[in-house]
Amino acid sequence: METPEIFVIFQTIRPPMNLLVFGAGNDSIFWNKANRGGRTVFLEDEEAWFNRIQKKCPALEIYRVHYDTRVDEWQKLINHPEKLELKLPADIRETTWDTVLVDGPAGYAPDKPGRMKSIYEASRLVKPGGSVFVHDSEREAERVWGKIPRKRERC
Repeated sequence: METPEIFVIFQTIRPPMNLLVFGAGNDSIFWNKANRGGRTVFLEDEEAWFNRIQKKCPALEIYRVHYDTRVDEWQKLINHPEKLELKLPADIRETTWDTVLVDGPAGYAPDKPGRMKSIYEASRLVKPGGSVFVHDSEREAERVWGKIPRKRERC
């Protein structure tokens, strides 16, 4: 992420709060510290990143998730929300998330999972009036999916 993007998101963080981040990476420690005293959870699909970040900072709350979508399917999935649910721990679903950052999974190539499921779940998990940020929204799939209104039904 570029500094201006980080700054916009950072301004919405008012600890203590509940911050959910789709994707773990080199910035994970930053987001955790930005929400000092709050709960920050990371969801990561790539085993190598999961292990790297967990080793680097074992105190982070991070969970592995699995995506069975591909970026080249993004248009076909728009009218099929039944195919967009992620298997998440019950505690993640039961938490009221103040801010959700969608920065994963990878979506830069047709064979990558894309962020359709993450965006869909973010819209369902964020509290009414909360904030959802989608990184890489210049890409077509992220841009379109980020604009689709979803019901905020709790599971």
